[in-house]
Amino acid sequence: MNYFACPGISRTPIVNTTLSKRTRISKHEVIAIVAKLCNVTPEDIKSNIRTYDIVEARHIACGVLRDEFDYSLKCIGDAIGNKHHTTVIHSIRTYRDRCKVYDEYRKTADAAIREIRVRINCQ
Repeated sequence: MNYFACPGISRTPIVNTTLSKRTRISKHEVIAIVAKLCNVTPEDIKSNIRTYDIVEARHIACGVLRDEFDYSLKCIGDAIGNKHHTTVIHSIRTYRDRCKVYDEYRKTADAAIREIRVRINCQ
């Protein structure tokens, strides 16, 4: 690219922050963080168990992976136990709706996001 022909264009490349986040922490580590904060195991999140606390943790994990890391629906579905992409869509919508309405739910999700950001910045 000719920088002289395009004044105002920076010579430094624009870094994709989502991609750099992905390289610093894995999907499985994100699921482990959410599981710890929700008092379930990562295996529970990946399982087919449908008790409220496990489903809630699964919704938070899906929402965080989509909103913070912009993973594809299929990629998120594979990470949480080979779930179908429509299940992931439902989880993300539920996560966003509950974050708007329920303070305790939002606090748990925010705590997970803070913990993830701390781990990303420490590496």
